[in-house]
Parts: sequence; structure tokens; C-alpha cells
Amino acid sequence: MAHQGIGEARRLRFRSFRTKLILLLAVTVSVPLVLACLILGLQLDRQARTLFAQGLNANLETFSLILQENQRNLYEGLTRAATDNTLQITLDLEIKAQLTKYIDTQRQVLRIAFLGVYDRDNKLVGFSGSSETSETRWRLIETGKYGNDCIVTRQVDRQFVRCGEAMYLVSVVPIIRPQESNLGDAGSRGQAGALLGYLMGGTPLADPALIASLLDKQIAHPLIWVDENLVFANVPARDLTLPEATYGQVKEFNIEDTPYLGSIRSSAVGTQRMTYGVLAPLAPLRTALFQSVVTVGGIGALLIAVTLLAGGFIANRMLRPIRQLREGAVRIGGGDLSQRISVKTGDELEALANQFNDMASKLEESYSGLEQKVKQRTAELSRSLNELRTAQDRLVQTEKLASLGQLTAGIAHEIKNPLNFVNNFSSVSVELVDELSDALRKVKLEPQPQAEITETAAMLRGNLEKIVQHGKRADSIVKNMLLHSRSGSGDHRAVDINAIVEESLNLAYHGARAEKQGFNITLEKELDPAAGQVDLFPQEITRVFLNLISNGFYAASKRKADGGGGAYEPLLRATTKNLGESVEIRIRDNGTGIPPEVKEKMFHPFFTTKPAGEGTGLGLSISHDIVVKQHAGSIEVASEPGQFTEFRIVLPRAAASLGASGGKA
Repeated sequence: MAHQGIGEARRLRFRSFRTKLILLLAVTVSVPLVLACLILGLQLDRQARTLFAQGLNANLETFSLILQENQRNLYEGLTRAATDNTLQITLDLEIKAQLTKYIDTQRQVLRIAFLGVYDRDNKLVGFSGSSETSETRWRLIETGKYGNDCIVTRQVDRQFVRCGEAMYLVSVVPIIRPQESNLGDAGSRGQAGALLGYLMGGTPLADPALIASLLDKQIAHPLIWVDENLVFANVPARDLTLPEATYGQVKEFNIEDTPYLGSIRSSAVGTQRMTYGVLAPLAPLRTALFQSVVTVGGIGALLIAVTLLAGGFIANRMLRPIRQLREGAVRIGGGDLSQRISVKTGDELEALANQFNDMASKLEESYSGLEQKVKQRTAELSRSLNELRTAQDRLVQTEKLASLGQLTAGIAHEIKNPLNFVNNFSSVSVELVDELSDALRKVKLEPQPQAEITETAAMLRGNLEKIVQHGKRADSIVKNMLLHSRSGSGDHRAVDINAIVEESLNLAYHGARAEKQGFNITLEKELDPAAGQVDLFPQEITRVFLNLISNGFYAASKRKADGGGGAYEPLLRATTKNLGESVEIRIRDNGTGIPPEVKEKMFHPFFTTKPAGEGTGLGLSISHDIVVKQHAGSIEVASEPGQFTEFRIVLPRAAASLGASGGKA
């Protein structure tokens, strides 16, 4: 019974392997098949969308031509009317009845919503309009804000103006007295070529005739925006925001849970921008694609079923020699290395059986020398461990020495600045004592006070001379400490980044004031105390800061000189911020700003916008190399022309910890 249970378990396991083999064959065939179906589906989708997009772009091109033709027809029609002698004579002689009749006729000829004649002072002389327009609504101005409330400017020959609930395309053309005219008595009213007035006409941007023309050309869903205002849409798209216009690209829109594909384009009309597009629903396209996918999926399922049947047949043929291999491997795994597997199939399975036999022979040989090899490897590991401990001890000692050198450098730096003050003020005090003694000798005092003062001054002078003497000696010691601490490290060391920024601000400010009389600028600082130490080349980073600050001074001064406004005050702001493993420095000025075309080239060598003799074009290029190449940092710039420029520098802190532990940069 036990043997029967083992045999049943084996059969179950073999059936499991058979299933796996069938699944493997099925996957081997079905995965490429599924991928092929997916690729085919994607290609069908891409081709369908491409054809769909081509149709949309063609409709958009037709829409664009119709809009351009409407604008051109309006402007050219008004231009022809403005040069008509009838209009010029009636306006010049102020024959209002004939003028009104003339513009009524012209409005009907031009097929526009309204037509108005204005004199040189922008006053309405004659008007003709449809029922939706009124002469009391429309106003013509010379300059100022236009485009809303029926206000039209005569400075722009084509413009969009909202009047009431509709958006109109409006054109304004001047009416000029002809150079040669036979106006009779009217010729005496003014010189030829003089301005008589203005002719203003307009038509709704979403004119019914325009929409009908689009529908005739199979353009079912046109869209029109003026600036950011939706003017026309025959789909429920009132809340649709103005999309970005990309020529030739088709985008997907979702309008009240209905998907559309659309193509959008924009064009400038005067100082305004008209954005227009066409939409087409996606439902028909998706229906056609779904039918294609169902067909391809059915074919794929049939092929997978055939593959499963073939896999079962192949698995049965392969299972018999595999069972023999398994039984032989179990015996070898149990320690019977003399066991050999016999499989005669003439294929890879027979080769596998031979490899099992070779493995058993090699295992027999390996066991004999295994113990000696273990001892040899143990001895090698022991030697490696001892060498590793020795190297670790040396590294710890090196780090201790490096830390001591760093501490010495920090102490020397902290002592040097107050020591300079002691030396300088001691020398000055000696001179002041001498001047005081000379002044007292000229004053008549009692002998005893005179003698006491002279003695005290002499003692004070002697003390100051000793202070100077010992101060110079201490300065010499500090210099020697610095030279010793820099041995092997160059000038790459950990410094307080806030101190570098403050020093650079002071140097740049006083240098600018000395160079240019009357220079003044407001300096603001916001230095993060947590910014702390950063390992860097101080002179090189100072050079970067001085260059950026000087450029900021130059831009602010230039904006003020160019007339930045009465309330404009030059300002430069420097900030630091701790970012954990790095530190951020920002330098911002409110100067002239940097145009986009200059911003792209500003870090190129020898590129400068300053006048000849005022700049070499190397400052920002060198600054970029110092920050990026020498310090593995980053430098970025943000600017708005006429408003501000801000440089952002990020320096890594990692080198600071290396310098503190290893003593080398």
C-alpha cells in the first residue's frame, strides 16, 4: 500500500509537470500571438486616428480659409467704399440724407451687420445696422481700451469687439479726400488728401451664413475663441477652457462625458488673438475599432486552443525520458554516486543524462580533497581579515590627523581677523599718542602735571609698541598654522557659506560705490543659520558670488537709468537655505531682467549684452564651470524681462564631510 501511495504521488507530480509543459507551450505561442494582436490593434487604432486626424486638419484648414476670407472681404469692402466719391462728397458736404441712403446700400452690398460713418472727431455722422445692432451702442475712440462694450479703436484696422451678447469682427478705414477731385464748391472746404472721417463696419464672428457654410463643408462642430472667451460652439462646451493651439496636432476632449477629437489653431488679429478649431465625436471611430478587435481576438483564441492540443501531445512524448532522469537524479542526490542514468533518445535529453553521469563522477573526485581545500580557504580568509583590520586602523588614524588639521585651520581663521584688528589699531594708537604728546608740549602746564602726563604717554607708547610687536609675532604664528594646515589640501576647505555671502556682498557694494559716484542700492539678506559649513574653494565661490552680485548691480542701475519709474528703487536680495545634503544660495535683483533669447546663451563663453569695453562675456561662463565642474553643483536662472532676475545655486555638502574626516579635498 505504501508503494502504491508513492506511485500515485509520483503520477500526480508528473501530471503536474505535464500541465506545466502544456502551459509553457501555450504561453510560448500565445504570448507572441497576443502581442501580434495587440500590435495589430494598435496599428489599426493609429491608422484610424491618423486618417481621422487628417480629416480634422483638412476641415480646420477649410475653416481657417473661410475665416481669413471673411476678414479680408470685410476690410477690402470697407476700403473700396471709403474711396467712393459719393461717400467722400456727401461726407465732405455733410449731406446727411444722401449719406444715410448710401451707407444703407453699401451695408446690403457688403452683407454685414452694421456700417457707420464717423467724422474726424470720432462723432457718428451716419449709421446703418440690422435689428440686433444700434447706432447708440457703437463708439469709435482714438486710443484706449477696446474690444468690449461696443468700443472700437481707429488705431487697429481689424479687431474683435463684444457688443451685447455677440462678438463682432470690426474693421475701421479712413476716408480721405481724393488728390484730384471735381467737387465744385466743395473743393474749397479743404485740401486734397485731408482726412474726412472714418468708415466702420462689422459682422458677427459667428455669422449664420458662416455656420451654414461650414455645415455645407461637413464641418459639424466648429469652435471659436477670442482671447480666452468662447464665442461660438454648437456642442455643450460653454465651460471648455481655452486649449493650447498646436498646429497639425489632434487632441482629445471630453465634453459632458462625450469624447471628441479636435484640432485647434490660433492667429493674431491686431493685438487680439483668435483661436478656432473643429471637433468630431469619437464614438464612430471606437465602434469600428471594436469590431476589428473582436475579429482579431476570435482568431487568436482559436489558435491558442489548437496550441493547447498540440502541447498535450508533445508533453506525453517528452514525459517518459524525463521520468527516468528524475529517478536517477533522486538516487544521486541520496548519495549513490556510483549510480548512472541510461536514456537513449538521441536528443538533448540524452545529453542531459550524460551530463548527470559526468557530474556524479566529478563529485566522487571532489569529496576526496574537500577537507584540504576547506583548510586552505580558511587560512586565506584569516589573512584577509587581519589585513582588513590593519587598513581600518590606518584609516581611523588618518581621519584623526585630518580632523586635527581641520581644527587647526578653523582656530587660525577665527584668530586672524581679531588679531588684524589688534595690530592695526595698535599702530594707529601709537600715532595718536605721538600726536597727543606733541599737542601737550605746546600747552603750558604746571611742571608736576606736565611731567606726569609725559611719563604716562611714554608708558602708553611703550605698551602699544609691545602690543604691536607681540601681535606681529602672533600673526606670524597664525600664518604658519594656516600654511601647515593647508599642506596637501590646497585651498579646498570647509567654510561658512553665510560668511562667504556676506563678504561678497560687502566687497561688491563698496567696490561699486568706489567705481561709480552716486551709486546706491538696497541690500537684503536672509541667511539660514542652518546652512553652516560647505566644503568648497572659497576664492572661486567668492568669485562666482561677486560676478552675480555685480551683474545684479549693473541691471538695477541700468533699469533706473532707463527710467524705471519714479517709485522704482534698486534692490538686491541674497538668501541661503539648508537642504540637508546640500545648501541653496539665491541672488535676486529687480533690474532689467533677461530676455528668453539671451537666457539660452548667457552661459556661453564670450557672450555678453553689455556695451563694448564693459564686459568680456566670460563671467557667467566661468561661474558655471566653477559651480558645476569644480563643485559638482548646479546653477539655474529665472527671469522676467523688466521685472527681476534670480540665480539659484545648489552646492553639495558631501565634500565637507570628506574634508573633515580625511583632510583632503
